[in-house]
Amino acid sequence: MITEIEPKGFSPKFHSTGIYLIHDGRFVTLKRSDDYKGKWSTPGGGIEKGEDPHDTIVREVKEECGLTIEKTKLRKVGTYNIRYPEFDFRYTIFTYYLDNREEIVLDKNEHSEIRWVTPDEALQLDLIMDEDYCIRKAFGL
Repeated sequence: MITEIEPKGFSPKFHSTGIYLIHDGRFVTLKRSDDYKGKWSTPGGGIEKGEDPHDTIVREVKEECGLTIEKTKLRKVGTYNIRYPEFDFRYTIFTYYLDNREEIVLDKNEHSEIRWVTPDEALQLDLIMDEDYCIRKAFGL
């Protein structure tokens, strides 16, 4: 379950980030090869000690995609409260517009495949839980 309002009894174990790297109406989506094997998601990851969500997403994009992005060009979509059956966490989503369709160099430990997709195409993929909600929020669908 995902919500913008913190639900009663919400106890987040961590705070994670995600980003839609956009060029020409398409964005980067990655097929997971970790605990969520086979599911599609955005680049992103957990906030480490001393980081804010902006710092985290810049680091994660570099680690997972091999791209250097500028913190000043990030656009925050929102921070959401997510409740999985096993745990609660917060999730901050960003968009970032690329000037060119950059070559993505995947971290094969976390992802097995990359696709540049439209929001509608992404909604047809086997997404991680609640990613569909985030896509709709980020792209006004």
